[in-house]
Amino acid sequence: MTAASTNAVAVLDDLAARRCAQAMGLRIVGTLGLILMAKRARIIPSASRALDAVVAAGLFISPHHLEAIRIQAGET
Repeated sequence: MTAASTNAVAVLDDLAARRCAQAMGLRIVGTLGLILMAKRARIIPSASRALDAVVAAGLFISPHHLEAIRIQAGET
């Protein structure tokens, strides 16, 4: 069984790691994607609060990407 033949998803933000996972045929999702999925699945009540928390923890997210995720989450 290969990684690509499973339902595995690699949770990665690092570009080099994402490229490696893609080369292995893995599906990839990053922190922003996880936050958006959790909001849509009603696992978290607010994408904005989660975004603020990861930024406060030190993850750099450009203002453009923050706004795009807030719009997609219906929080503008």
